[in-house]
Amino acid sequence: MKQIETIHLFTPLTEELIKLLKSLEPSDWLEPSPIKNRTVKDLVSHLLDGSLRKLAIQRDGFEDKSNTPEIKSYEDLVKYIQTLNSDWMNVTKRWSPEILVDILENSEKQFNDFIKTLNPNDKALFGVAWAGEFESENWFDIAREYTEKWHHQMQIRLALNKPLLLEPKYSEPLYDTFMRGLPHLYADFTDYKTGYSIKISITGKLNKSWFLIKESENWILSEEGSDNANSSVEIADDLAWKLFTNTEREKEKYKSVIKITGDEKIGFRLLDFVTVMS
Repeated sequence: MKQIETIHLFTPLTEELIKLLKSLEPSDWLEPSPIKNRTVKDLVSHLLDGSLRKLAIQRDGFEDKSNTPEIKSYEDLVKYIQTLNSDWMNVTKRWSPEILVDILENSEKQFNDFIKTLNPNDKALFGVAWAGEFESENWFDIAREYTEKWHHQMQIRLALNKPLLLEPKYSEPLYDTFMRGLPHLYADFTDYKTGYSIKISITGKLNKSWFLIKESENWILSEEGSDNANSSVEIADDLAWKLFTNTEREKEKYKSVIKITGDEKIGFRLLDFVTVMS
């Protein structure tokens, strides 16, 4: 599988967000988002936090670990990250939207400039944990950052009934990144014969397929495979991202719109696929 190029998308994605935010009425900021107990303003604040944290830790080499708990498991890590997120959003509730947008516009420019300085093949500061990686290369960590910024902006757009950015230029690298987590998702599906293949398709504006192929000890991901796969799964592009990012948590109700050919156990496993630390 080739590296996923996303750096060129950060600036246009930021421009779309800033344009949207500057068009909002004061009441829009307090609209509830698809995420429980979080408003539009909270999500914008969260986007800012992600950029500032990366700049502080990775660009500037500063991190205060005086209140960092001992992390012994994936669950501990998720709990810690969610605590950081909540603490930040509570503080920035005091900020006006004007202050928030002004700081966000400045921070995103610095963030976008910084990631361009990174060697894509170097080891990233943090592994992409939802893909089962303790260590990742920078290009994958940057692609993960892209999925974060994209899906939170889409949550904001959902809350405000604004058009989603589902054009393939945005959605193809998004789903390419998500699919890197599939071997980890199916890692415990060990009782399938070597050579068993799964075709997973995202339909809609993108209309693209990926293939998982069982090797002796694990599954490998490929963009090439046979249309005669042992099992196949199809999910619409305007739904899949909501399921994968826990934007939609009542996932069982979507079983009827996930098209599965072959082993239903394989198909419905995608309802457990989470590409965020949540």
